[in-house]
Amino acid sequence: LRVRSFRQLTVLYLCPAVTIDVISHVILYYVLYAVPGVSSTTFAAIFAGVTLVMLPILFILVSRVDKSVIYRRGIPIGIVAMIGIALYPAGQPVWPVYVLAGILALGLAASEIMVWTIFPDVVDDGELAQGERNAGSFSGLMFLIRTVASAGASFLVGWVLQFTGYQATHHGQGTVPQPESALWGIRLVMLVAVVVFMGTAFFVARRFVLTHARCAVLQQELDAARSLRHTVAAEA
Repeated sequence: LRVRSFRQLTVLYLCPAVTIDVISHVILYYVLYAVPGVSSTTFAAIFAGVTLVMLPILFILVSRVDKSVIYRRGIPIGIVAMIGIALYPAGQPVWPVYVLAGILALGLAASEIMVWTIFPDVVDDGELAQGERNAGSFSGLMFLIRTVASAGASFLVGWVLQFTGYQATHHGQGTVPQPESALWGIRLVMLVAVVVFMGTAFFVARRFVLTHARCAVLQQELDAARSLRHTVAAEA
């Protein structure tokens, strides 16, 4: 955590991961109560499909554009799409929700994928700072923080829904009518998660220290440091 680029990368990893966790939790309530008729399976399939399509495109862009720029470029349109999803009126045709889901996935795909193209650069930065390569420690700490954050997000979602008056169903009961406050709670949990977490990721990505230029210099410094570590002193 003393390595600045690692602290930044952890935030860049955590924000989209927790955002997806929150959406995955709340979309089940959304399709049952807020906008009945929307299929959670189709919603998830759109996310997966868009991410797969974006993979080769993003890997081509990596050699030409700063990774942090690619990471943040789609976030604003993702936030706008989530505003549309969260505020979409019930009783209307559901296909616009699927279109908005595709735009949201487009906005988040780069953030999810770019983290793992940035990771080797951060490991290099850590090696230069610490004198040894600690990829396992870096990834392990990232996963630990993500696990704790996901558990916290899951608890928070349940607490917010309970606070807004959500009426839980019992086994075999099916759906039950929900108060207007609970419907707004379902909508706003998704919206606030995307705006807060992805907005944070956007601003951290704008200040990310490992640009293309810095990575080029970093490789030269790392090569020199490795050569120095492996140089054997001549015998007297």
